This record gives sequence, C-alpha cells and structure tokens, in this order.
Amino acid sequence: MKNLIILLLLLAAIPACEIESYLLQENEIEIGNIYDYDFEGSEEIPEFENIFKASIYVMENSIYIPDIELYHKKDYWQTPEEFYYNRNSENKMQGDCEDYSIFLGYILYFKMGYKDVKILRLSTTKSDTFHIIIYCDNWYIEPQSNIFKLSQSGIEYIILYTEVLWMTINYHDSIGEYQ
Repeated sequence: MKNLIILLLLLAAIPACEIESYLLQENEIEIGNIYDYDFEGSEEIPEFENIFKASIYVMENSIYIPDIELYHKKDYWQTPEEFYYNRNSENKMQGDCEDYSIFLGYILYFKMGYKDVKILRLSTTKSDTFHIIIYCDNWYIEPQSNIFKLSQSGIEYIILYTEVLWMTINYHDSIGEYQ
C-alpha cells in the first residue's frame, strides 16, 4: 500500500508531458523499423484490459534465465515468437530482461494497439551490464518484477519498439551493445 501511495504521489508530481519531452529529446536513436509482425500461435495470447494485466501475464508465465545459460552467448535477443515458444518443463517462457521487454512490447504494440512503445536501456552498477525496460503510455514497465517506475535516472538510450523488433529479427547477438 505504501508503494502505491508513493507511486500516486510521483504521478501527481511529475507531469507526463515532462517525461515524454525528455524521452523525445535525449538519447534517442533511429534505425530500421517493422510495423507489421505476427507469428503462428500468437492468437493463443489472451487479450488484456490494460498494460498492467499484460505485464502480469508476462511475469506469471515466464522465468528469468540468462542468455549464457539458454544460448551459451553473452547476449542474445529473442524474437517474440522465440520467447513465446522457448518454454521450460513447467511451460514457462524463458529469457532475460530484453526478451521479457520485447515480448511485452509485442503484446502492447501489435495486440493492444499502443503505438508509443519504447525500449529503454538502463545503466547498472556493473560496468559491463545493462538492463532493458519498456516505456508505454507514460509508464516505465519492468516485466520481470512488475515494478512500475517513473525515474529517468540511468537511461542510456531509448529505441522505438518497431526498431528494436527490427534489430532483434535481423541480428539477435550483441544488440545490447549496438551503438
């Protein structure tokens, strides 16, 4: 309850237009785009009333596994289709932060119709690591822990979801180091 009160206070204190202005002005890069994407079996993904419920679905139906364990690579970005079908013995999707975010972005952009979906790379305390989250409809969403954030600190760069999907489909490896 305390976290909800803090979140509501933050929402009141930081107008969405200021966040959007920051996002559009700083750290934005542009590459190729994919505006039409679907995969066989995606019709099995349920419909969601809101962003929160979509995020809960991803969190409850997936498990965090680092790329080194899944692919024996430092970094590998799964397509939404790969993440959806890459399941463990408990039928949970498997992947790390960018895989969660790319899949949730797929749901938000293609299934729910949000067009202002962005992927944010955040710096971490370790110099050789990063963390990926989503920005959509004035929310910062971290699907792994379902924490909704309104902080701008630590944002290294911002990429439109359609560009991230393009990179993922075309490259997979070391995209987190893409500059």
